Amino acid sequence: MIGFLLRGITSPLFCIAAVFGVCSICACCRRCNIRDCACIRWLFRKTGADPFDDFEAIFQVHECFHAGVTGQLQIRITAGREQVITEKSSKGNFQETLTILIEQGTEYVTVDMMVGRTVHATLELEVTEEILTRTDNSADALTFTMDKVSKKIQDPGVKLTIFAVSEKDAESGLLAGPNMSSNFALNSHLAHAQAALAEKGGGGGVSSALAEVLDTESAGELQVIDVLMAGSSGKVEIFSGFGSKKARYVEVEGPPKTRNFRLNLYKTPIKDQKKEEAPDKEIEILKIKSVYADAQKHNVFHISYVDSHKASHVLAMVASDRPAAVWVDTLVLLVEKVHTLHTMQKDNKAAGSRSIKDKSRK
Repeated sequence: MIGFLLRGITSPLFCIAAVFGVCSICACCRRCNIRDCACIRWLFRKTGADPFDDFEAIFQVHECFHAGVTGQLQIRITAGREQVITEKSSKGNFQETLTILIEQGTEYVTVDMMVGRTVHATLELEVTEEILTRTDNSADALTFTMDKVSKKIQDPGVKLTIFAVSEKDAESGLLAGPNMSSNFALNSHLAHAQAALAEKGGGGGVSSALAEVLDTESAGELQVIDVLMAGSSGKVEIFSGFGSKKARYVEVEGPPKTRNFRLNLYKTPIKDQKKEEAPDKEIEILKIKSVYADAQKHNVFHISYVDSHKASHVLAMVASDRPAAVWVDTLVLLVEKVHTLHTMQKDNKAAGSRSIKDKSRK
């Protein structure tokens, strides 16, 4: 009998029950989630009742799809006690990157499509199967079908990119710092741009056009510029007066197609043009003074530049296919790299002219 009792006392279930009983007496555990008690958290992880520790997940909310609902839409993401929400959008085009803490013991993350406080559609994502497995920062966005909550909405869906942040990711240079979600969005976007270039057979025209002009140590800079040029192309909207907007396509072009690096705006993407179109607007990359996000509108960014007559301008654009912060970061990097390349070219020319003079003296 005593042996039976001793075996019962040493069993894991008895330990959990005993600790649970002690913690239930504690005022802290009565007020909080049971896992707020460190001993309970430890036991649940040790016994396998909880398959993961606390971790952060990044959700890039691209857009939502629906019919039958009007108003200012928002996407709300809930994980246990944690909650994040997008800005409002009448078209359902958000292009926002949100970070949320998923606490130990959370089974599902809920994604809601809302207008005001009314939830019209919802989606449940199982944490261990549908979030913890998303560890590739270059993974493609996924389109999910949502469950209808209200009778008004038809065919609801949402397009998301999901990334589970590990301790290694958080400590690395790729995602470190207070702007982890912005860093992820930029890295993910450039990884897709690089993959698209690789599918076309490697680097673009810049690498092949300038490789012979510069030394081999500069080859890496040229490849980076190729990726940044591809990453700086895409769909935007520009303001056309009285609050209206029109769609335009940004294409960054450079050698050998053009003498200088230029940011051009077209009515139609170059790949879809049946015959070559002249751009609506041309901005020389070396004449861009700054690129910055709008202080009030999260999806608007500005390019400050000087034209060929040395007059200053500011072009405001609405991000349509990615967060405005990604547009800003990519363009800033491109401007920096083009300036670096320009300096290298001048240095090489100067070195070449010096060597010619030395030979003539001999």
